[in-house]
Amino acid sequence: MRTDAALRILSDHQDRILAQIASDRALFDAEGEAARPALSQRRWILTRLLREYQLFKHVELFDPALAGNDRLGVAARLKMRCIAIGERFAAYLACWTSSAIDGHWSDYAAATLRMFDALDRHVEQERRAIEAMLAGVERIERPSARPPCPGRAPQAPPAVQ
Repeated sequence: MRTDAALRILSDHQDRILAQIASDRALFDAEGEAARPALSQRRWILTRLLREYQLFKHVELFDPALAGNDRLGVAARLKMRCIAIGERFAAYLACWTSSAIDGHWSDYAAATLRMFDALDRHVEQERRAIEAMLAGVERIERPSARPPCPGRAPQAPPAVQ
């Protein structure tokens, strides 16, 4: 995938995730526990957005970089961080079932806001790291042909005998 296309798709995924979190946070702040039914539905929307984002990054960015030349381990570290935040989000979902929220709204609210903060930070840090990774890949993938030395005619390849 071309770097400009990858960055555009990456940005689209990230913008949707950050917009969903901002919208969920605003609903949380405005309505509190009264927003519970809507927040329950929105949780699954965020889950779907995060999963689509993860699949894009792994299939289109991290795995190709790992299969190529990830000599500095950048793609490997980014993939590990992605898996870690995914596991953290899955643990959050498993912990805060509907029955777990009953009678524990304030704990759930605090955990949700912490998760929103963690996801916001992760997406922003990852954006910068992936942009840097792709810039490095782009430099590595450029053709290595050197221009001829000034004032010197190009040399013919050696004759095959």
